[in-house]
Amino acid sequence: MTEIRFYHLTRSSTDDAMPPLLEKALKGYKRIVVQCADDVNAKHADKALWGGRPDSFIPHGLDTAEHAAEQPVLVTSNDNHDHDAEMLLVLGSAKLQESRIEKYKLVCLMFDGSDDAQVQAARALWKTLKDNASLTLTYWQQGDTGWSQKS
Repeated sequence: MTEIRFYHLTRSSTDDAMPPLLEKALKGYKRIVVQCADDVNAKHADKALWGGRPDSFIPHGLDTAEHAAEQPVLVTSNDNHDHDAEMLLVLGSAKLQESRIEKYKLVCLMFDGSDDAQVQAARALWKTLKDNASLTLTYWQQGDTGWSQKS
């Protein structure tokens, strides 16, 4: 069974929310893919991961780099990657290829609450996936004290 978490950003940017999520995820998942909408966004996510907290390091690389397949966290704009990841983090307006969902144990979708197109896309995806018995969906929203599960 695949778990799908919708992360609704209301208080911080993807650049700020992504590193702590990945740092925590690496404790339970050895290989993670971060899927971005395009190459520009993938390079931006890569840069954000290099600029994280000074006391933290997230081992990662772009899918275009040498030894990309060996990276614990692979940053890509390609939805048809070959990385044997257990977790997929889909950022912003990147499209989730529904036929590949069950390849992962965990799929996280992080979307910006101030971007109406991203909010509408997340709602539409929730409606599409909610009746699939092999998926567990949860919705998380940022609040004053961090993330809270809403459903």
